[in-house]
Amino acid sequence: MIIDKNYKNLKRLGNRNYFIKGDLIVEEDLEVNLDVWLEVEGLIKVKGKIISNKTIKAGRYIEAGYSIVAMLQITAKSYISARLRIFAGTCSWKSIEEKEKTVTCSALKNGEIVFGTLNIVKPIKEISMQEAQKILKEKFKQDVKIINE
Repeated sequence: MIIDKNYKNLKRLGNRNYFIKGDLIVEEDLEVNLDVWLEVEGLIKVKGKIISNKTIKAGRYIEAGYSIVAMLQITAKSYISARLRIFAGTCSWKSIEEKEKTVTCSALKNGEIVFGTLNIVKPIKEISMQEAQKILKEKFKQDVKIINE
């Protein structure tokens, strides 16, 4: 499957990046050919290899049946997994900075990073307003009112 600017589910964000709502599940290889980043709201799950000419980003996780190759960054809120090898920052059309060749995730589940730098980040825990009030009440030993500004 090829995702370019004519892909039907692609939307342009205000920051100029492209966005796909929901999950991106591909039963073959995935080739991303865009002029800016691709951001997927949910997960990216590909049976074959993933090749991107820019940065790819997933709101959940990224899984590839083979390798992942990105000219710039590879980012997922949760884990990244590839059966074989991972390459980030292979850009040949400009000089890139260290931050542009990172593999950023909360865990590298599988795969060998051959090119790029692994950046493990602690996932952000999302809680409800009621849970937040309960935690704050226990901490401060009194009722707490949360004000939205």
